Amino acid sequence: MKNFYTFDKNLKLRATKSLNQEKKTSKNNSRLNEIEKYHLAKYFSIGYYLLTPLLVGVFLGLYIDKKFGFRYFVLVGIVFGLVSTFYNLYRLTKN
Repeated sequence: MKNFYTFDKNLKLRATKSLNQEKKTSKNNSRLNEIEKYHLAKYFSIGYYLLTPLLVGVFLGLYIDKKFGFRYFVLVGIVFGLVSTFYNLYRLTKN
């Protein structure tokens, strides 16, 4: 007999008997699951908002360094990325 594995709401791995095993939930439980999904998506997007400006600044600085032959644009890109990252963090916490 095959065992299938799923994740429960606490993200722990659980063995199930079938892949299509569904639990009956009430309206309150389904509404709670929707709220949990919203918060999970919001927390995943925080990493995107914080990491992307920094990476863009670094890669843009590296590109300009190679194009013009200077070494200091990477530092300018890092500073620009850090300022953008902290600005995004401020906007996220303000909401």
